[in-house]
Amino acid sequence: MKKVLIIEDDSAVSDLIALHLEEHEFSVTTASHGLKGLELGLTNNYDLIILDLMLPGKGGIEICRELRANHVHSNIMMLTSRGDEVEKVLGLELGADDYVTKPFSVREIVARVKALLRRQASPEPISEPPIEILGMVINKRSREVRIDGHLVDLTSTEFDLLLYMATHPGRAFSREQL
Repeated sequence: MKKVLIIEDDSAVSDLIALHLEEHEFSVTTASHGLKGLELGLTNNYDLIILDLMLPGKGGIEICRELRANHVHSNIMMLTSRGDEVEKVLGLELGADDYVTKPFSVREIVARVKALLRRQASPEPISEPPIEILGMVINKRSREVRIDGHLVDLTSTEFDLLLYMATHPGRAFSREQL
């Protein structure tokens, strides 16, 4: 059973999402305060974290930043009423895997959750060796990148982009393709 953490201060929103995810066999935990949500995100191994931006105690941007800084590899879906491009880009660059604006369709949220987790669960060959390029080692299995033996701190989106470009050397990609 996949585990989902919803960090949302509006109980009507979190209860509605939780209800629909539980109907699809997800185990759901909710937190209505930013600090409690961060604590849960850091101490439990969730498959997905649904994160509001406007929270009491600590905002969603800061929570996302701290989760990624502490090497939490859970998928993060930001859920917010802020729909401007700058907020979306900032959220995604800080490590969010998806960004949904309110108002939203619960069916769309469930579909997005399933899609994110499907990508996460795609099988990787166990015996596949790391990719080595000029002193950089990309380990797909552990999702770690090392340069000259030193661990590089990357968001999950940055790792995915680096891996994609490393597995397609010599090609140029447009923003839309990536």
